[in-house]
Amino acid sequence: MGTAPKTVLVVDNDLDVRAAFLRVGKQLDLEVAFASSASQALKYVSERMFDLLAISPSLAYGLAVIRFIEAIDERVAIIVVSATKEPRAIAAAFDAGAEYILYVPFDAADVRTAIARTIGPPRLRLVN
Repeated sequence: MGTAPKTVLVVDNDLDVRAAFLRVGKQLDLEVAFASSASQALKYVSERMFDLLAISPSLAYGLAVIRFIEAIDERVAIIVVSATKEPRAIAAAFDAGAEYILYVPFDAADVRTAIARTIGPPRLRLVN
């Protein structure tokens, strides 16, 4: 019997972001779910836990979702998908609980790297 696939919740309303995570998720045998708003993300998280959250902090209440999830289960890895490299915004994301920033635009290799650095098996994790 194999182990259950790791689960990813992508909280973003950008279809390109969703498609990239879905494509890489399939390649890595991850179960990927999507939410387009903070309220939808909170609903999903109240129903089940995820191994990884990928979220845009520019969504209304995006940082609040990160803080909430970090408070209920700090084992959840968090990738922030960001179009800004503004230091205050990045610091706020890390302060909220983000482990990795994935800057837009990105490609599939960038998504694989972000996943490897957050939820990959220890022997496959890349070192910063």
